[in-house]
Amino acid sequence: MLMGGGLYFLIELIFRGYSHWTMFILGGLCFVVCGIVNDISKGRLAIWQEMVWCMIIIRHDIMVRQAKGRKIMEYGVLKRII
Repeated sequence: MLMGGGLYFLIELIFRGYSHWTMFILGGLCFVVCGIVNDISKGRLAIWQEMVWCMIIIRHDIMVRQAKGRKIMEYGVLKRII
């Protein structure tokens, strides 16, 4: 959980310049859930099933951001990337 949370937190710091401790917790939980799903499915998920899991993770990210009253997307990030 520490590795998943740390990576999620670090990615946000790199691309947004800041993060929040709730993103560390969410990243860690998603990392653990993805590991459990991989163990159960033995790595045999179809691409559409993997996409569904990605959508679930993204939705949880949005819910946490909305609960904290933060912006969902910072458009300044896209300008820095492009």
